[in-house]
Amino acid sequence: MIGSAFKKYAKELHFTLDKGVAYGEYRQYLLTFSEGMGWKKVVIGVCFPDQNSKEAVQVFLMDQKFRASHKITEALIEDSAVTLVFQDTMGTIKVVRNTVEEVLDKFTELEIRGIEFCNYCGQAFAGGDKEKILY
Repeated sequence: MIGSAFKKYAKELHFTLDKGVAYGEYRQYLLTFSEGMGWKKVVIGVCFPDQNSKEAVQVFLMDQKFRASHKITEALIEDSAVTLVFQDTMGTIKVVRNTVEEVLDKFTELEIRGIEFCNYCGQAFAGGDKEKILY
């Protein structure tokens, strides 16, 4: 179940709220929000164009100063998704908002593909279709 602050953020992004999570398309990526006692989670569906871009994301998100300043307690980089878990304290939603923007800026810089590409085979969807796999 997501709380009121996360719901407000999700509604601002025109996300769908369903079964305790929020999800939707933002800046050409599919994001899923969830939270529990003491944590908030953002999962971003991705398609890495190559191993170098995946490694660049790992370096970026594993930097201890970055993680500490963004309240990130866990970062998981998989072939099809990047998961960020935040320590939930007062003001966390502002940190989450800023982190999402920074991470998506980095994805754009590294040309990491979003919902218009299959995150398993890497090919573009035909006819403007988009990936709608929830995490």
